[in-house]
Amino acid sequence: MDYLYRVARASEDTQPQRAAEVYRALAERAIASRGRDNYHQAAIHLARARDLYRKLGEAAAWEQYMADLRARYSSLPALKDELKKANL
Repeated sequence: MDYLYRVARASEDTQPQRAAEVYRALAERAIASRGRDNYHQAAIHLARARDLYRKLGEAAAWEQYMADLRARYSSLPALKDELKKANL
């Protein structure tokens, strides 16, 4: 299990903003690695980040981040598919 993932999981309750940032970084790293399996992992990390953003009352910031992410990776249909499957 990835060290950063363990840090994010451990800090969800005490430092949710930091945990959300780590999940976003993990997702970006997975996307950069390409491949459907990596996109699936990215979607899992992004779903956890989304939940933390909601918990923090920052849904608008989350929506903006996701809009930016979709725009940056608009040429990756498998990523779009995995995001859709995860209701992101």
